[in-house]
Amino acid sequence: MSKGGEVIQKIQAETNTIINIEEEGDYGIVDVASSNKEDIAAALKWIKDICTVPEVGDIFNAKVVSIVEFGAFMELLTLMVLFSGVRRHATCPARKA
Repeated sequence: MSKGGEVIQKIQAETNTIINIEEEGDYGIVDVASSNKEDIAAALKWIKDICTVPEVGDIFNAKVVSIVEFGAFMELLTLMVLFSGVRRHATCPARKA
């Protein structure tokens, strides 16, 4: 979770959606609602990008944020999503801070 839920607030603001997150055991249940299915799809993609765990061999488009002696810091999986009155949800493992 980000400070004060600012990532979720940003997703809601930029995708015109309402997002609710509940923990169930080791998982977070994410409900996304909107009257526009494209907005729901955009929010769900953003959320899935956040939950993605990169594996060796995966290929991603990324933005180089800075280069340092030992490598580079990159912005990976941009944090950028329901059907009119219909709810869809995504699940991802709960991340403990």
